[in-house]
Formats: sequence, C-alpha cells, structure tokens
Amino acid sequence: MTTTCSTITVQAPMNIALIKYWGKKNKDLIIPLNDSISITINSLCAITKISVDSNLKNDLVIINGKIENNCRFEREVRNIVDRRKRNANGELLNENKYFKIESKTNFPIAAGLASSAAGFAALSFGLGSLFKFKELKEIVRIARIGSGSACRSILDGFVHWKAGNSDENDSECICEQITTISHWKELRVFVITTSEERKKIGSTEAMQRSVLTSKLLKERIEECVPKRIENLKEAILNKNFPQFAEITMAESNQLHAICLDTYPPIIYLNSTSFYNGICS
Repeated sequence: MTTTCSTITVQAPMNIALIKYWGKKNKDLIIPLNDSISITINSLCAITKISVDSNLKNDLVIINGKIENNCRFEREVRNIVDRRKRNANGELLNENKYFKIESKTNFPIAAGLASSAAGFAALSFGLGSLFKFKELKEIVRIARIGSGSACRSILDGFVHWKAGNSDENDSECICEQITTISHWKELRVFVITTSEERKKIGSTEAMQRSVLTSKLLKERIEECVPKRIENLKEAILNKNFPQFAEITMAESNQLHAICLDTYPPIIYLNSTSFYNGICS
C-alpha cells in the first residue's frame, strides 16, 4: 500500500477585542453587525499540527489531548477542502484524503479568552499553506468563516475588522492592521484567569440571543461603535493611554450590559471579575 502524508505545524496567537464583535448580520458568511478592533497577544497561542494521510478514514480532531467529535474544526476542514477544489489550478491533495488535527493552547479554552480565534487562525493558515492559497486575504476569509474573530489573529498588532456595508456580499468584510505591536512598546497587557471553567453559554448562541432580544445592542451599533472606532484608532496611533483605557472599559461594560439586556439574560462576569471591574 502506498502512503502519502503531508504535515505542517502552525502557531497562532489569541487576540483581545478592544471594541467588541457581538452579533452577525450574515450567519453563513460571518459578516459582523459592526466593526471591531483587537490587540494580538503573541504569548498566548494555539499550536496546531495538521497531517493529511491516505490511510485516515475520517478527519480526526484532538484538542488539548482530547478527541473532539463533530466539532467546528471538522466542519472548517471540509469547508476549506471544498474551497480548494473550486479554486485548484493543479492537484495538491485528493479530496478523499482526511486530516488529523492536533491543537493545544497555553491558556484555558471556552473561558472567554478567544481560544477559538487562535485555534481557527492556526488551522486556516496551516490548511491554506498545505493547499497553497496565494493571498493572505483568502486565509483571513476562511479563518473568519470558521470563527469570526479568528480573522483578527492572522495579523499582528492592532487590527481593525471591518464589517462592510453589505449583508449578502463579504468583499468589504476585511481585516486591516492599524499598526504593529512594536509601535507601542510601553503598553503591557495583563491576562488574569479567575476561572478555567467553560462558559455555560457559548458566544455564538449568546450573540444570536442578543440580536433577537436586546434593544441596547441596536443602539450601541448605531450610536456608539462608529465614534469609538475612530477615537480608539486615534488613541492607538498617538499612544494616548487614558483615551485608550476609557474606550476599552466602556466597551467591556457595554458588552456585559447588553448580555444582561438580552432575554433570557446572559451572565459572563463572575464575582471576582465583577468586583475588580468596579474597582478599576
């Protein structure tokens, strides 16, 4: 029996949203309701090894040592394989081959630290490399469709994810780097884990619930976000920390307010994070 195998290992960082992505106007293309801005945290990352082997009978996904069945990673792999078949200029991998994906993070998953962003960014970049996608924007797009905020983890530093004006066409839904992380060398990001428990309600379900029931969400999108995007970009480029911190905290507070305005309400703050948020 002839065996063919290709392997690639990719490390991708998590990112923290400074202006939040919360809600979609197109659930299939993952077009967000509003623009967002993030900072990439290179020291917290996902390391993903992707192997394609002719002996595999099904896709196999292992996350932090645990086999995951029928998970989003598998669906993303099939999506990228289908995309490759449509865009192929020559054969690289046959469609009947399956993937073994081993991903591990150095931070808790599903605990509000954007583990899916890091994981899907690594997966998309790795598969994009195996399939020889020629443009970075194509990798950014498949990362976004896998897990919205993953598109921001493809780029370094401060990243602006633009929603675009269309609900049906995602050509304007792109990521742009505002500046590199080295632009603001004095800035320090502290990530403090108060609980490693998984969220009781995943972000995807929570967003959908907010879109359907929160009046505050609509007001935020129309009245708050456009001004905050411009003001935060200005603060980043000018290294204006008081302005940067005020906008970041306002966004955090408003996200949790929207979660409480959602019905049934969603509570992500625990007693420790709530107390420290008030004290800050």
